[in-house]
Amino acid sequence: MIKQNTIPIIILAAVLFVSSAYAYSHKRYSYFCKKAIREYKKIIRNPGSWLVLGLSEKGTPIFYREFGSGNNVTLIIGGIHGDEPAATVSVIELARFLQRNPTAICEKTILVASINPDGLFAVTRTNSRGVDLNRNFPADNWSAEFVKSYNNPGKKPASEIETRLASELIIKYKPQLLIHMHQPFNTLYANKYVPAKLSEEMSKITGLPVKEDVWYPTPGSMGSYAVSGGRKIPVITYEMGPIDKQPDYNAIIVSLITAINSTGNNQK
Repeated sequence: MIKQNTIPIIILAAVLFVSSAYAYSHKRYSYFCKKAIREYKKIIRNPGSWLVLGLSEKGTPIFYREFGSGNNVTLIIGGIHGDEPAATVSVIELARFLQRNPTAICEKTILVASINPDGLFAVTRTNSRGVDLNRNFPADNWSAEFVKSYNNPGKKPASEIETRLASELIIKYKPQLLIHMHQPFNTLYANKYVPAKLSEEMSKITGLPVKEDVWYPTPGSMGSYAVSGGRKIPVITYEMGPIDKQPDYNAIIVSLITAINSTGNNQK
């Protein structure tokens, strides 16, 4: 039997344990955010083959790269939410791999390191104007209503420079596959236009389950925009794991290359 006067000690120990675990988690998250920021700043200092798509609201360059050739285009966009560090690093890591191994893909690929660099530097989901870019696209389902401040969709569709730049890429390249990188839901959300075979292959490579939709409304999202106005673009919302853990970038790269090379095959 536990003595009554020992209960406060046990409770205090539990509180200290939980607090310590949280502090450790926050420390790791901070480390990964700083790493993502360093990686992006390296591109700013030495862009090499990265090209400037445009400037963010605060004047930060938004970079993209082209790999491969052909009529089938895969568009991969990183860092739409600035507080999801692996969403930026994963695209940069893929670009490095393709730089070293250009023959790994047989289709044209457009990579955007981070469409929201201001959010990346500030470690915020939103851009520098407090707008959630993934609610700001001029999709058929855009809505001005929101509950949480971090889901602020902006005053009107495509009110944000970053949103317009991403939209222009989609219009220009008419991708056969659009992938946007996220954390932390550990799932591949593939819309109904994504071939089932591809989803299954990517799931086997990464261990991530496949679902068609997230469990909550996402009006004005990039995925919604890709299927608005008669468009039927296959979209994968690539949700990596927890924000305080480093994902398996090797598996991510292999899965993305598999996706890129699938665009020439229309079988479902």
